[in-house]
Amino acid sequence: MINLEFVEKSTDNVYPKTLLIHNTKGGGVWQVYHIDNEYQTNTIVEGAKAYGFMYITLEDYDPTAEETFPTWREEMAEAYALMLPNHLALKEISKEEQLAIDLYDYSAE
Repeated sequence: MINLEFVEKSTDNVYPKTLLIHNTKGGGVWQVYHIDNEYQTNTIVEGAKAYGFMYITLEDYDPTAEETFPTWREEMAEAYALMLPNHLALKEISKEEQLAIDLYDYSAE
């Protein structure tokens, strides 16, 4: 089991923030994300853990840090929208889930 260390380095609770994913503590930054809310933070942290990354920091927003995958929000929304029909009967839709539905471009199908 991967032992991921998540360190909150930001100075307040205001978003956006910058999430830095390292392979190990003290290792170089492998991925950079600009995060708009706690839901995005949790989703990306869980994904990083699944891929074996071991050290993540959430820091004050740094507009000079270039995102590794600039289209990650759209890709996350698309993936979630494709999974959504299986979950609709099971629970109410959260704000984040509704946002994913709203962002998904159904005309591309």
